[in-house]
Amino acid sequence: MGWDLDDAALTHMIARGMAQTAGARMLEVGCGPGQLLIRLACQHGLDVTGLDLDPAMIARARANADRAQNSDQAALDAIAAELNGRPRQTLGFKTPSEVLAETLR
Repeated sequence: MGWDLDDAALTHMIARGMAQTAGARMLEVGCGPGQLLIRLACQHGLDVTGLDLDPAMIARARANADRAQNSDQAALDAIAAELNGRPRQTLGFKTPSEVLAETLR
């Protein structure tokens, strides 16, 4: 038996679960082009990070995130207002070597 959820339902389910824990952060290992994390950050204001072994996928995810965040600033502002002053979401994509470099700093 597998999951039978569409993208919106999956995104909502994860966001609802994360909302139950103050300060929750999410790491998606094998994030690919970042579609799930971009939706979680932009639509739900969550603090998320994507990790992928393929630098090309990280570059694509970063480009997708930039496009999503810059194309709909009014929607992001509305989400921020709904979050009652919570800081704007954190959305980042990294390769394992970038994570290691940050850890060793």
